[in-house]
Amino acid sequence: FIMNVFFKYPQSTIILVSILVSLKLVAKFIFSIPFFVFLLWSAPLIVYAFLLRSLDIRYFQTFAFLLLIYFMFASLRVFGMSTPAVIDIFIFVFIVFLFINVALAPKKIRSI
Repeated sequence: FIMNVFFKYPQSTIILVSILVSLKLVAKFIFSIPFFVFLLWSAPLIVYAFLLRSLDIRYFQTFAFLLLIYFMFASLRVFGMSTPAVIDIFIFVFIVFLFINVALAPKKIRSI
């Protein structure tokens, strides 16, 4: 059941993006991140969430590449600190979930 929901495109991707942006919003208030930095961080995710509604494989592939950049920055906050914040760990985990979801999307879309 969970696998069918996790790979239901584009709804699952939009849900994961909204959870990720919500987690970053919580982190914004915890760590006093400037609003401009929050917008700079979340804008590409939101734009791609709307682009992915068309189920174009190229959008999924470029979004997976963009998520690798997010992964690198999140891994610095999780593995580069002696005691990482719990919210940073959640953000890191959801970036990994979103990457798996997006990376496997072209195969699932082609089979439709």
